[in-house]
Amino acid sequence: MCTVSYIKYNGQYFFTSNRDENVNRQSAHHPQKIEHGNLSLYYPEDPVGKGTWFCVKKNGTICILLNGAQKKHVSNGPYIKSRGIVLLELIKNSNIMLGWEEMCLEKTEPFTVVAFSQGSLFQLRWNGMEKEMIELNSDEAHIWSSATLYSEDIMAQRKIWFEEFLKDVHYKIDSQKILTFHTDTQKENTENGLIIDRNNNMLTKNITQCILRKHDFTITHLDLLTDEKTMLEDEIVVA
Repeated sequence: MCTVSYIKYNGQYFFTSNRDENVNRQSAHHPQKIEHGNLSLYYPEDPVGKGTWFCVKKNGTICILLNGAQKKHVSNGPYIKSRGIVLLELIKNSNIMLGWEEMCLEKTEPFTVVAFSQGSLFQLRWNGMEKEMIELNSDEAHIWSSATLYSEDIMAQRKIWFEEFLKDVHYKIDSQKILTFHTDTQKENTENGLIIDRNNNMLTKNITQCILRKHDFTITHLDLLTDEKTMLEDEIVVA
């Protein structure tokens, strides 16, 4: 839940997430369609907490999780609710912003959510004390890095890499170009590149991407440990 990019191009919205996780944590289940009452959600499930870091709702709403808020925090557990469960609870709301305002996050570890709903893009943050909601320009490209793993200087450097990538492709975007950015950028930099391997302890395990179009969406999930690729496609249905 540690690097997320967002790009709008040619009527399509591209959301891509690299998940960095402890090597000993049990591998996540590949994305699938999971029914929650009358809601159809599409996400890879973390078998430990039963939550997720990347979720798409059938109406085209997307929520993506990063650990940490504005800056690295000191863990102050025990925490009573998994952040991956918080993400599922949030996306189930018919109005994401209202759901965020009403959500109780006491005893929840700090996190950031990138949320997209009805053409609007939001950055939602909980720093352990208070919530923050910022609406972002959905016509601009954005990149986020988890504050728990990357310093402010490294975050700034990664934004430069992202801007350089956009210039190199002349702002003409497709799925594979973005996936290549997420896999190959600073490939030799295993500490702070887009794919990390910190002493075979903290690894980038998965890359998940959703391409959202007017009437449908495609989810691509790459398991970097097994080289397995999972793809899901479905129509968007707005209730």
